[in-house]
Amino acid sequence: MPEPKVSIIIAAKDMASRVLDQTKSKVVSWGKSVSGVMSGIAGSLGGLGVPLGFANAVRRGRVGLVGASGTGLQEVTCHIHALGEGVSNAIGTGGRDLYEEVGGITMQQGLALLAGDPDTQVVVIVSKAPAKAVAARVLEVARKLGKPVVVLFLGADAGAVERSGNIFPVTTLEDAAHASVGLLRSAQPSA
Repeated sequence: MPEPKVSIIIAAKDMASRVLDQTKSKVVSWGKSVSGVMSGIAGSLGGLGVPLGFANAVRRGRVGLVGASGTGLQEVTCHIHALGEGVSNAIGTGGRDLYEEVGGITMQQGLALLAGDPDTQVVVIVSKAPAKAVAARVLEVARKLGKPVVVLFLGADAGAVERSGNIFPVTTLEDAAHASVGLLRSAQPSA
């Protein structure tokens, strides 16, 4: 029997903000008003493997992802699948979520959802380089998850994230997949 598949959730906020080319203040206002709804939708649909937005079909598994880079998020999930593992949930926050004005609202809610998900054993964060203060807030939440967290801030300085405790910084999308799979298989990631 074929293995069950899970679809990748891409939050509608990102698609709508791109299509409508909203200003940052409108995205922040709209994001604050729907962030709880999006998290609720992500949490309830993700376990069912139902996509919201566009999606790839990948193996269901033990890696949970939250990303402010939809294309990056999808690429990491495909690499995880190719490495023989799967995805519990993948939550897209919208590309502007880690702007200073937005504050990483949806990223933090996504991390909270993955922390409480018994199917998620390793968490991956994928984002373009965030605002420094927002990165600090997101990393603080990640440190408290009680699960290993692979962190990829694309385009950020290599030393922007320190390896400590449950935090495993990487510099490429492929490295994020390899590190998460390595952690699942109880090996230190090579990245």
